Parts: sequence; structure tokens; C-alpha cells
Amino acid sequence: MGTSLGKNTFLIDFSGKFEDCNESDCFDLETVEEIRARASAGTDLFVIVDTGYSSTMSEPFLVKDHLNLTGNNPLVGENNDIGQRFPVINDVYLWKKCGDPALETLETLDQKVGAGLKPGVVPSDEEIALINSLGADFYCYNLVPATIVAAHAGKKVCAIIVPPKMKPVKSFQNFLEGEK
Repeated sequence: MGTSLGKNTFLIDFSGKFEDCNESDCFDLETVEEIRARASAGTDLFVIVDTGYSSTMSEPFLVKDHLNLTGNNPLVGENNDIGQRFPVINDVYLWKKCGDPALETLETLDQKVGAGLKPGVVPSDEEIALINSLGADFYCYNLVPATIVAAHAGKKVCAIIVPPKMKPVKSFQNFLEGEK
């Protein structure tokens, strides 16, 4: 069992919805090190799955951009020479350029803008309205810092957001084949 993702693609599942994936409970130093090690070893594309929160969310979708509202940046501190100190990340979600054919079915999913919040922060209705007024359609906790680390290494990200109430899926391959 497993996915048919290309050898230069690595999947990180923060949602716990895929039984056959590299699962991580939360973004942490171990995640930073894993992304950097994989990037150094030749990974070009990181597929990052995170749980998203929104009153209108019922189906998985892709992320086309994000707002970092965490109050943190995983690149603070001594620079790792894997990439530029302050990378431009406005094209980090242009993952189709990496050409992994296994991901082609994802192109039918809607695309939205997310807001990354600090883990444990549960926004009030007023704060959600503010987040929406800034252009975000949902909020999440792990995607944004993981994406920043991947961008620092010069890599692309295919970000998939799943609803909290989505049933677990036996494999990521099943998800790609339409079991959502």
C-alpha cells in the first residue's frame, strides 16, 4: 500500500486523515529538520495536508495563498544555508511546475486563501470576521510555518486543506482517486 507520488515528492499529513502518510501531530523543530533534510536530498515538492476551519467548509480544497498571522516565523534565528535568509514565497503554491502526474486529479478542487494562526488560538466570531476581511477563507495551524520552511529551501508546496469532520481515508492514493 502507499501512494504513487513521484520520488521527488514528500507528503506531510498534519490532519491525521490519511492512514498511510508521514503523519505529524504539529509543526515543530522535527518538522523543520525533516523538510530541510528532504529538500537537501532532492525533494522538489512537499504535499502538506492540514485541517482547516471555516463555517462554510465541507469538502477538501487547495491553498493558493496564505496570511501568516501566527506572530512567529520559523526562520528567525541563525540562518540555515539551505536558502535565502528572507525568501520570496509568493509563488510557493505553484506546485504544478513540479510535474508530479499523481497529483493531476487535485486540479478539480477549489482553491482558497488561508490564515495561519498560532496553535491553540481559537478565534472569536469577530476575529474570524477580521480574518475574512483580510482575504482569508479559513484558518489553520500547521500549514503556514511548514510552507515557509519549504520556500526557504526553494521548494514548492501543494497544500490540501481538509475539514475537521472528514472521515479518515485508508490511503492518500484513494483520496487522489476520488475517495473524499
